[in-house]
Amino acid sequence: MSNFHTDYDKAPWRKVSIEDLTTPKPGYLVHGPAWWAITSDGYALFYKSSPQCNTNKSVVERIRPDCTPQYIPLSFEPHRCADFC
Repeated sequence: MSNFHTDYDKAPWRKVSIEDLTTPKPGYLVHGPAWWAITSDGYALFYKSSPQCNTNKSVVERIRPDCTPQYIPLSFEPHRCADFC
């Protein structure tokens, strides 16, 4: 899909550096081993609050064909408890 393109620098997209995503922090949600959609400039993607990752690499390749899948064993995401009430 060479003509597939999304502007990931605009809402509702959120880009997080791999360094921030893989650095443990108290109170953060922990995601287990997964393949993440990584942009061409090296950021992991979230759509609104939904991480663009999956345990199956082919799913990531299908949902974000303009990104590169990268395996990340553990990732850490900030959250607000109110998001889950």
